[in-house]
Amino acid sequence: MAKSSKKKKKKTGGVRLYLMLVFLAVVCAVFLSTSLILFIGLIPSFVAFFVDQSEKKMKAVTVGSFNAIGCIPFVMQLWDQGKSLEVAMQIIFDPMVLVIIYSAAAVGYLVDWMVVSVATALLYKKGQDRKEAIAKRQAQLIKRWGDGVKGE
Repeated sequence: MAKSSKKKKKKTGGVRLYLMLVFLAVVCAVFLSTSLILFIGLIPSFVAFFVDQSEKKMKAVTVGSFNAIGCIPFVMQLWDQGKSLEVAMQIIFDPMVLVIIYSAAAVGYLVDWMVVSVATALLYKKGQDRKEAIAKRQAQLIKRWGDGVKGE
């Protein structure tokens, strides 16, 4: 019985995915100018999502967040100037706009790299300290109980 319920969940998950994709396609068609800016602007986020092999995809979340922040001012500029496709093309083909948007994504990559490096260093130091504490405790036990407690 457990197997059949898992199969049902997979089927409903697939239906939900297709419904979400259809909904996304309709929204993109209705808001074409905004979708154009977001699609071109969020390319680094898509790349980070597909490159990130981790289960939780934290690199994709970090890069995507910073990348979206870089896109927001230009989407707001589009909405302020009339939401037309012509205005969207003018905005997205401005080289400075792409530099700003992609620089925001680069900051996301940098933040991810720094956080991972700092966390790794801290965990390594914690492990080394624990190893030294265990060796110290082991030396105390050998001193108190003799070589027989080594287990050799």
